[in-house]
Amino acid sequence: MTDFVVSKVAMSICALMVAGCLAGIVETSFGPDPGDDLSEILDDLQATISRLASNGGGSATAWTVPALPSGGTVHIVFGDGSALARSEDASRAVETRPEVHTWAWDGLPLNMTRVDELDAGSRLLEAWTGQSVTVSTAEVLMDDDREVLVFVR
Repeated sequence: MTDFVVSKVAMSICALMVAGCLAGIVETSFGPDPGDDLSEILDDLQATISRLASNGGGSATAWTVPALPSGGTVHIVFGDGSALARSEDASRAVETRPEVHTWAWDGLPLNMTRVDELDAGSRLLEAWTGQSVTVSTAEVLMDDDREVLVFVR
């Protein structure tokens, strides 16, 4: 009779352990993913860049780096036509379209070789949650055609 009771107690403990493990797996799969939140932040940035570029040259707006919904800090690095967003738990990157530049245009005509040189020689621009960056456009003379370039400072 005691063997029967001991076996039932042992099975109950095993069942509780399995239930606890399954609950942890389910909790992890339904919990918020900071990577998805970073992707949404980068989508918002891309929408801002696209909207500004569609307005043509001479436009500018401030874009503030938001916090994660959990309150976590976001660090964004701009450079070489891309943006990288990082938090403590995840990171995501996007190639911006149109390409963003972190250098200041001097007003002189450009060509793609010169743009590539300026991109390679420019510093990365970093911003954290709560900081603003200025996204601006300029209509430049590139290879004898007018083209809109997007700058982030």
